[in-house]
Amino acid sequence: SEQQGTMSKTSAAGLIMSVTSPRFEERTLHNGTVTLKRKKRRHHSAGPEYLTRRIELDQNRPSHLVLLALEALLNGRQDILQNHFELNAAAVDDQWTMTLRPKDPAVQEQLTELRFYGNDQHLTRFRSERIDTEGKLSHWLDVHIEPPT
Repeated sequence: SEQQGTMSKTSAAGLIMSVTSPRFEERTLHNGTVTLKRKKRRHHSAGPEYLTRRIELDQNRPSHLVLLALEALLNGRQDILQNHFELNAAAVDDQWTMTLRPKDPAVQEQLTELRFYGNDQHLTRFRSERIDTEGKLSHWLDVHIEPPT
């Protein structure tokens, strides 16, 4: 399944990812916790319009690695990236791409690779992929990063 959205930093040193496709979902990443806010499929006038759920990232290792990679990349911590991923980087003029593949075989079953795209010193987009055992793309997330304000 394909997901698309945008991401921005919060004032409280967290990240907000707004998924816009296939349906609205807001993911707030802060202090090792993801808070999911998803619109209910059927909304009745009684009760909230959104479902909210909290996930501790230690319980979901692929999600934890995605956050770890984002934080390490944004903070220039190549050592953290090298500890957890095989790195491949390329650049043409001021456009660059970095591909990360998890080193942990257990994680590779759920997360095949992360791709980060940037312009000069700014991260502009990231994409995560999972390739199934038959070599087919079974899941991906494509997020555009909003420029800092």
